[in-house]
Amino acid sequence: MAFVLLDIIGGAQHYDFKHSTLVYNAGSIVVLWDVVKDRKTNLIEHMTDVVALKFGKSPKVLYSIEETSICVWNWVESELIQRIPHSLQNCYILESNYIFFIIEYYQEGGYRVTSWDTTNDTLNFLNSTDLDPNAACLGCFFIDANCFATVESYCIKLWSTSVMLLKRIHLSQAISKGLFSSLTRSFVLLTVTGVVVFVSEEVIELLNYRGSI
Repeated sequence: MAFVLLDIIGGAQHYDFKHSTLVYNAGSIVVLWDVVKDRKTNLIEHMTDVVALKFGKSPKVLYSIEETSICVWNWVESELIQRIPHSLQNCYILESNYIFFIIEYYQEGGYRVTSWDTTNDTLNFLNSTDLDPNAACLGCFFIDANCFATVESYCIKLWSTSVMLLKRIHLSQAISKGLFSSLTRSFVLLTVTGVVVFVSEEVIELLNYRGSI
């Protein structure tokens, strides 16, 4: 069975299989679609375009990031719980062990991570760290509950959740896009020349702190 999502015009989307609910944005509007009941609910409290969405560990929590703020929702009741003023345009979001990470990156280069405690279903600021002032961040992924990775044009960096650099893997070819598969435990990298490179977890473990591929 195929689905054609005609009214999806935003770039941020996330699917929660537990609740059979697809969440996506259409500009500044966030749409919650119960695909089993074919019922849609709109969250219309955003003031600017939404750039990222993610369901939280708590079954009722949804995080949305717009250009001017970070929002926390009780999405079951369509209730805005918290709005934090915060200016950003591009980001990745991750959550592990009730710590919420926002990796902000900039078109001119450079990226940083801010971390937030989510224990009480609200965001409480912990710290902010510049990960690299110049490099472009092409992707960010959790490797496990205690480690995440960032992909740069010529480098993969592994970080602890306390934001300490664990390993730097240099790449011989420039990368345009990168993904991490939790199923195969490997990176899939697309070079600027169109070559696909697979980097397995075994290869990463064999390399030293400043290994090269």
